[in-house]
Amino acid sequence: DLRVYDVYDQYPDDFYAYIIADSANSWKHIASIDYDVRIPEENDCYDPGQIWHFLKQAGDTYKILNERDSGVLEADGTVTSNGANVWMWTDNGGANQRWYIVSVNDKGFSLVNQSTQMALDCNGAVFTPGTNVQAWEINGSSAQTFSVYPLYNDSRDYSKPGKPPKVKVSVEGTQEAGSTVTVKWTESKLIGQYDNRS
Repeated sequence: DLRVYDVYDQYPDDFYAYIIADSANSWKHIASIDYDVRIPEENDCYDPGQIWHFLKQAGDTYKILNERDSGVLEADGTVTSNGANVWMWTDNGGANQRWYIVSVNDKGFSLVNQSTQMALDCNGAVFTPGTNVQAWEINGSSAQTFSVYPLYNDSRDYSKPGKPPKVKVSVEGTQEAGSTVTVKWTESKLIGQYDNRS
């Protein structure tokens, strides 16, 4: 029950952070991986999929955007039982896309969905790569205890990388069976230290 926890309101209205599964056996980032939310293969502080943009909304909730995959952090609004999936979705202003940052017994924070009142949860309290992040009733367990680690803690000046330039491809030579051709392409360089796009 959210009423027995304290909604933490000491973060700024607009900040970037890592969401880190913060247990005795883990210090694992959570990431958007193909629009699903999971524990990634490895922590990568420069992977935009592991960087989250928190924007304050009404009632001390946050809209949480991912810096690689467009959209906002959303709990499946059609499922109100334990195990509802959490994913990235287009912002529609729904309560299932708004999250409280809640203090958990001085151990860390839980992210609690405004609509379902369920907490972000690492399935089975497992923190290995590929573990799904879901919604589960609030229980204060390690599966629901996170560190919301703002990038400004490391004096990092984060800004989302711009769109990379398009690759231009050209073919020189006769394109017939048995002939040799030369394929050339322009570079599409990564932009800055936070740009880790493949």
